[in-house]
Amino acid sequence: MTAPSRRTTPGNPAEARLLAVLEAERRALLAGELAQLSELARRKEACLDLYAADPSRLPHRAPRLLAALRRNQRLLEMALQGLAAAQGRLGTWQRLGRQMDTYDPNGRKTRIGPGPAGRIQKKL
Repeated sequence: MTAPSRRTTPGNPAEARLLAVLEAERRALLAGELAQLSELARRKEACLDLYAADPSRLPHRAPRLLAALRRNQRLLEMALQGLAAAQGRLGTWQRLGRQMDTYDPNGRKTRIGPGPAGRIQKKL
């Protein structure tokens, strides 16, 4: 008796479809093409529904599929962390555009606000 093949074959098209979707998701995440993720999530869910409907398909394929799912989950988590960091940075710049605390040559704190054009004016 031989061990099940780790490669996708015509005999397991559900696995091939799911792995293709997971690879497309990985490429989209790495390329920052976040607009593609909702369609890929829909396709991934449809592929996973096949396994939910027939769990007997899963035992020999679980390690490979789980590894790909976990890899993409880590990439998604990192993408969310990056988006949160960017959002925080943008918020900082927006706050600085409204007002900013600075110090004069004598060390006194001075708050400056928007000038006539709605932007922080340099004080010389």
